[in-house]
Parts: sequence; C-alpha cells; structure tokens
Amino acid sequence: MKKSGGFGEAQRRLTDMQLRQAMVQVEYWHLQNGRYPDSLAQLASKADSDRIILLVDPTMMKFGTKGSTYFFYSRSSDKTHYWLRSVGPDGQPFTADDVVPALPDSERMKTGLLVAPP
Repeated sequence: MKKSGGFGEAQRRLTDMQLRQAMVQVEYWHLQNGRYPDSLAQLASKADSDRIILLVDPTMMKFGTKGSTYFFYSRSSDKTHYWLRSVGPDGQPFTADDVVPALPDSERMKTGLLVAPP
C-alpha cells in the first residue's frame, strides 16, 4: 500500500513528534548520567512503557508483525554527540528519505544532536 496523502502526512507528523520526544529522552539521560546512552535499547530499559513507544520509528512499523524497530541512534566516536533519525521507508540511515528532529540550529547547538552524516 502506497503511503501518500493523508496517511503519509499523518505518519510524518507522528515521526516528527516522536523524534523530538526521543531526543528529549536522550538529553535527559545525558543530564542524569553525564554521558549519552550506548543505545536506545539501553534508554528503553530504564523507561516506562509510554517512553519506550516514543523511541520506536513509525516508518518501520509493519501491520501484522510483532516487534518494532527503534529510531536510528549512534554516538560519535568521542561519545560527546549522537545521531538520531528515522531511517524512512528504505530502512537505511543517511539517505534522502530520512527524517531528523526538526530544530533550529540555535536550539540544536544546545544538544549533542548531529544532523550531518558521519
């Protein structure tokens, strides 16, 4: 089924909202622990079920299947920054269909979020 029109737009808004919330959770972890989490699974292990849902990439959810896939998350080699994004329909990070948290640069600079590919 092609994801276009109202469904595609609704999925995009949901993805944007959940990415922002996932970023907040990553930054909160950083404040509490003095470092960024190793993975979103590590973050989810300390979260309640509502917060786990916000770490799941809506573009990777498939109807009729069990399990979900988290957003793409990776720390920089120096572990002081991270990439967080929805991989989009192609399932590959750092391609044209990715969705990144929509933040003005002035706000993003206060976080560890990286948007340019490694």
